Amino acid sequence: MRERDLPAAPDSLWFQIPLVAVQDLPAAIYSGSGRRDPTAPIPPEEVTWLDRERYAELDAVPDATLAWYDRLAREGRVRGSFVGVPHLLVRGPVDVSGARTLRWDEPPTTE
Repeated sequence: MRERDLPAAPDSLWFQIPLVAVQDLPAAIYSGSGRRDPTAPIPPEEVTWLDRERYAELDAVPDATLAWYDRLAREGRVRGSFVGVPHLLVRGPVDVSGARTLRWDEPPTTE
């Protein structure tokens, strides 16, 4: 987003939740690239159960997301920051007490 001069909410906080924090909870991955109607049901083919043995975090922003950022920049809009990024959906409470907090204005790190 920074590379495309798209504004981000610098005061927003995010949690980097380790997979172990949700190991006992049902979880699925939503891999849709964005929907025109956010109230419409999620198509079943865009959701798969989490396979904890094969799960890997992304090491780069997906191409679909970068294309979306380019479109936002061209159109002068700022909505849908995570279009194209797979979402981990968890059923149940997630303990974030040991999670690392992230801010938009911090550079990414690897751990």
